[in-house]
Parts: sequence; structure tokens; C-alpha cells
Amino acid sequence: LLQRQVASLARVVRIPRFFSPADIEQVGRVERAHHERLGRPREARPGWHTTYLSAGGLFRATVPELHRRLIELRHRVDVSRFDGGDAASASELLRSLNVRCIELHDGRAGGSLNDPRHFDNGSTVTVDVLLEDSFTGGAFGTTEAGGALHEHEF
Repeated sequence: LLQRQVASLARVVRIPRFFSPADIEQVGRVERAHHERLGRPREARPGWHTTYLSAGGLFRATVPELHRRLIELRHRVDVSRFDGGDAASASELLRSLNVRCIELHDGRAGGSLNDPRHFDNGSTVTVDVLLEDSFTGGAFGTTEAGGALHEHEF
């Protein structure tokens, strides 16, 4: 895995409307199936729930095409700072990656995951997909080299 300090140098890549409305409906069906099988998640913090859609291989088995598309996103990351900028070496690293975890975060008014020390331990690439276009009032932030928090358009 990349060192956290190196990974934090990669730029965020924004891909608008990655999922179609039909895709988002499929994600909702997986969420409901997860809740039926494993129960609804408890509130991790006020106004914030996380459903682990990949638990038991559910996401891959239920929506294999969406799973494949998420896996392919690894090739869209900024590799300019991976392995000293060696594109071939970075491509080899990305080719070997797979999905570690698929989480569905449900944030309500006042809810957040605004811990500046939070990072996805064990992940080389993190993909966030906003499923609700009408979402307002939130921010997507990353900790940059040197420790500064940078907010990105979601």
C-alpha cells in the first residue's frame, strides 16, 4: 500500500454523474436487502449512519455491473505522484487493486464525518459517490500534504 503521506499528495478527480438515476435505485435496493438480512445500522454519531454494502459479498452479487464500474474507477486516479511519477509502475499497482469495502453513508441535518484525522486505513484509493443531487450544506474534504484541510466540490 502507498504510504499515507504519499497518497495524500494525489489530487481529487471529480467525475460528475457517475451513477445514473437507475444505478442509484439499484444501490437503494442493495441497501434495503442489507437491512433485511443484517438489520439497520446504528447511528455511529448523531445524524450519521453507515451501511456496509459489501458485507458478505452482497454488492458484488446483487449488482455486478455497478461493482465492475466502481473497480474500474481505480484507473481514473491521479497517479502523477505514485511511485515517484513512474506511470508504468503506478499502473501496475492500480491493476492489482480490488474493492475492499463499499459503504453507504446516510447523513442527516447536523450529521457529519468531519474528523480531520479520519482516513480509510488499508485503502490505496478511496472513491466517494454522491447519490443525492439535491444534497446541500455539506463538504467533502481531504487532508493535504502538510496537514491542511482542503474542501472539494462534490
